[in-house]
Amino acid sequence: MTRTLTACLLAATTLSGGAAAQTIRIDGAHILYPLMTDAVRAQPGLVADLDFSSTAEGLDRLCGGEVDIVMADRPMLDEEAGFCTETGVEAVELPIALDAVVLVANPADAWLEALTLDEVERIWAPAAEGEVRLWSDVRPGWPQTALALYGPDQDAPASAQLAEGLFGQPLGLRADYAAMDDLDLLAQAVSREEGALAFMGFAGLLSHGDIVRALALDAGGGAVAPELSSILDGTYPFGRLYRLYLARRAAARPQVQSFLQPLLAEMPDRAARSGLVPLPDRAYEAVARHLEDGDTTRMLGTDLFDPALAGTAR
Repeated sequence: MTRTLTACLLAATTLSGGAAAQTIRIDGAHILYPLMTDAVRAQPGLVADLDFSSTAEGLDRLCGGEVDIVMADRPMLDEEAGFCTETGVEAVELPIALDAVVLVANPADAWLEALTLDEVERIWAPAAEGEVRLWSDVRPGWPQTALALYGPDQDAPASAQLAEGLFGQPLGLRADYAAMDDLDLLAQAVSREEGALAFMGFAGLLSHGDIVRALALDAGGGAVAPELSSILDGTYPFGRLYRLYLARRAAARPQVQSFLQPLLAEMPDRAARSGLVPLPDRAYEAVARHLEDGDTTRMLGTDLFDPALAGTAR
């Protein structure tokens, strides 16, 4: 389903030819739609046609010349880049925020430090209901302690991200866990119950890391803890770096620069208000230069990471 928001409450189709040519057309991943909606509304006089569909559809429209900016929850694939090359569209990549699904446990359970992805799937798969009830069911040799599971509702972004990472679809977790929308209550529940395990967004870990303990995850190459560095370099399995993609010719338009440069300057606060984790401040300076130059070089997560900022949100 696609929805459209236009600044100043003007539909793009009602504008004169000259005004329509000034319209900034935006499409892509739904998760960035609230953030971009607020950004559009914060700039009176801006004319923007803002839709949401998916990253794949947005990039297809970008390469087809139908939109100027795409909200993306993953990097552009090789085949998508190839389509842009075929159509003569040069894409500028702008990383703007990050997030990750983290698994947290009761700090008192010192024996629980890391999980393999197979074990995470064994715990959260729908087939685990009524079958995987004890920690000894997860790994032989672990205590026969009840597995007390917590997390946000199934329709929450973290739930969809965990299910998609494990099973390739946004819905599909076992339904017999204690669902809590209140992050404070969720973290408190985990901190009080032996054998508790919960999932939450990385921002939740940053605000509640004093009462819960994050678990490292092993995708086959060794256990990796959820940190800014491991999310940005892609070694943490359930991390995401959110980006905007825009056509280089769009980056050359003054109205696009006038929209995106203030957005990047305000992104630390906007990302946090949207439940995402801001990049390090100095990373936004690099992204702003990338935009100003219309640089089509890919910006890798490692390009944005300052080791001195590990484990912090800013």
